Amino acid sequence: MLSLLDDGMDPMIQFSTSFSYPAIRSTYSGQLASLCANEEEELALLRNRTYGPFKEIYLDGFRSHIRSFDRLRGINVSKVEKLSMINMRLAGLTTIPRMPKLESLDLSDNKITGNLQRLYVCPKLNYLNLSRNKIKTIETLVPLRTFKCLQSLDLFGNDVIYIDNYRKRVFALLKALRYLDGSIKEPEEEED
Repeated sequence: MLSLLDDGMDPMIQFSTSFSYPAIRSTYSGQLASLCANEEEELALLRNRTYGPFKEIYLDGFRSHIRSFDRLRGINVSKVEKLSMINMRLAGLTTIPRMPKLESLDLSDNKITGNLQRLYVCPKLNYLNLSRNKIKTIETLVPLRTFKCLQSLDLFGNDVIYIDNYRKRVFALLKALRYLDGSIKEPEEEED
């Protein structure tokens, strides 16, 4: 959410470092006020260099005709640490931009089937939520082995969770992982 915050010293409104759809909201004087009428106005504001770079971007529910990371084109994402793109009908990761500081990525409720190797453009990824997508095999997760910082992965609602020994196999594949589907790694899920 891109917030407008009272600086506590005068009635001047300042932009914080986060952005959210469906509306830009002001917390000035405790009031919530929408400043943009639609998605396109909000994306234009995001692309305006005066207000960036942002540390957090929430585009949850952006259900426009573009179903890829193309929506981020023109936005300075070099300092983004948290990105949420829930329920955007994303089918893949082919156009994901380089985000060297990204630590948290929420892509739940999309249509992602694989191509996770494209996440290499986010080397500091610590938390990845792919719940309720279309991931069917453990092999799809192999590209995630390169992420030494990845500690939490959520795959709930994907067909992959029904595979025999799913949790043990995922923990064996992803050595740094501590949490899977919101639950901590149990001793019996450690490698033999």
